[in-house]
Amino acid sequence: MDKIFLIFINLSIKILEQFQAFYNIDIYSILRVKKNKNNNSFLMRSFKDGYDYWALDYEIQDDLKIVHNISYNYWIRSFAAYKFLKKNNLTKLVYLASMLINTIGLILFIIRISLSNIHIKEEINHIKNNQHKGIFYKFTTYLNKKSYYSIISKLKAEYNGFLEFSNLEIKFNLLDLNFLKKDNKKTNSLFLLLRYLIRYPFMLKYFNNLFKSIYIYLSFKEDKYFENKFALCSEVYSMVSRSLVISSLDRHKKSFYIEHTKNDVFPYDTYSLNRAMKTVNINKIIDAKRDEQKKYPNKKKFPEVLIQASDGCGTISSYELLCYSNIVKTLEATNYKGKLYFKFHPANSELSVKIKKLYCNLKFKNYKNICFEFIHKEKNIEYFANNHKLVISIDQSTSFKEIIKNGSRLIYYNHLNQRHSMNPSNLICKNKKFKMISELSELKKELKKYSKENYK
Repeated sequence: MDKIFLIFINLSIKILEQFQAFYNIDIYSILRVKKNKNNNSFLMRSFKDGYDYWALDYEIQDDLKIVHNISYNYWIRSFAAYKFLKKNNLTKLVYLASMLINTIGLILFIIRISLSNIHIKEEINHIKNNQHKGIFYKFTTYLNKKSYYSIISKLKAEYNGFLEFSNLEIKFNLLDLNFLKKDNKKTNSLFLLLRYLIRYPFMLKYFNNLFKSIYIYLSFKEDKYFENKFALCSEVYSMVSRSLVISSLDRHKKSFYIEHTKNDVFPYDTYSLNRAMKTVNINKIIDAKRDEQKKYPNKKKFPEVLIQASDGCGTISSYELLCYSNIVKTLEATNYKGKLYFKFHPANSELSVKIKKLYCNLKFKNYKNICFEFIHKEKNIEYFANNHKLVISIDQSTSFKEIIKNGSRLIYYNHLNQRHSMNPSNLICKNKKFKMISELSELKKELKKYSKENYK
């Protein structure tokens, strides 16, 4: 019965991957079904071509220029997928079908927006550390709550002074009493959205986030309410974050960022805002604490292995399951005894995490020396990595720098180079605590060495 369940799980995921590779119109969906050693080269060419075409169109001087800047990263990856899918008749047909489905979704979205009153909800928090010094700043951002609270924790832990930090959220109040009230920003946002999607139909799947991004840009740039507020973000990859940061630059000539680990595996600058003005490091205006405490509790590091167990290409993939199998089997062969922790990305769906737990418990139930622990939304990977000597990641992550900084050894197991390869010039690659490996034989060598050092 267990074997039947495992076959069903593997088959279901492979079917889902094939479906998403066509339907999602995204380069990472295609990557999930492209199984060969040239994947990194394929990604680099695809992203470089996408960027070149994006930059060429960005020279067009019209009122869609700002929308094109907001869509930056998602345009590049969607265009790369579009170019790949239009190469043969079957994928082209599926692409057209997905366009039809997304068009229907867009029409329903327009009806909903037309019958809704749009309200920007704001959660405001004040951070007070020691005595207030210097200028009192009002910062704002647009993030999910987990990311927002994470920045608040960092501000409290690492900086002095007194500041306001708020998080924005767009609410569509359907058939609200004020929905008939004239809203020029809503009308203009819909108009710009439709014109942009007519020009670039492969961006149809992002109509919801694109609308919110345009609406946020217009609101932050024009509303009197935001005249004394500045954008503060940790990253500008997503469309809504980009729109807020760009609007802050356009209105106030200032926008701020809090330090984070940048992802430099791409052949273009994913964090560029395409503005002469640059965002300012918050360290320039707010004093860092002199005796900064460690971000995470300084506990004794345990030899148990922690797996950063999510694939950046999707919430669940056959690549993940293969990596789990290779890691667990290799640990068992090296006489590893103890707990093996799986830390899933918070963005993974609850269903996908349950499936992955079931897979591991069924696949490795006879491995008596290894006890599995599964972690999903409880804190971030850096927190748990602080307690472990060894972390194995199955995909590239912006958490690498922090994990190494806190003293853990890190193996990036990029199986057969099917995911992004790290830039060799990156300081992480030069750190003796980091190693990127792609072959199963290399994994066996590294884990055998680790087990020998820690399980004598």
